[in-house]
Amino acid sequence: MIREVEEKDLRQIYEIYSYYVNHSTAIFDLVPLSFERFCDSLKPVLGRYPFYVAEREEKILGYAYAHAAFSKEAYRFCAELTIYFLPGDHHGMAKGLYDAIERALYEQGCRWLISCITDSNAESIAFHEKLGFAYGGNLPSCGLK
Repeated sequence: MIREVEEKDLRQIYEIYSYYVNHSTAIFDLVPLSFERFCDSLKPVLGRYPFYVAEREEKILGYAYAHAAFSKEAYRFCAELTIYFLPGDHHGMAKGLYDAIERALYEQGCRWLISCITDSNAESIAFHEKLGFAYGGNLPSCGLK
């Protein structure tokens, strides 16, 4: 099932986030934020941007949300998308999560979506290309983990 995030989901979402911080270059935090700081970092998202979870039998399998892509007010119709799943399988829910977020963003007047992906994440690049995202450039050596 794909549904809007609830506060009770944050602990399970935090576990997924922490896994990617500790085991990948997908998230550029060098160490996981504390749970409290992680929740605080989501406050600008919650209630303003779409945030959905993929759930099966009360277990959060993955999450996706949109957030401001840039800080200037003129970019208010642009959003950056974030998506993560438990390690391994996406359980066939990745596209459904993005579809839900894109519909909600469209209803909010969003006109442009981006997703920042590390060049070593070929699976995510292919997924986004399949959804119609176009390569827009790179930031070589911008982040080092």
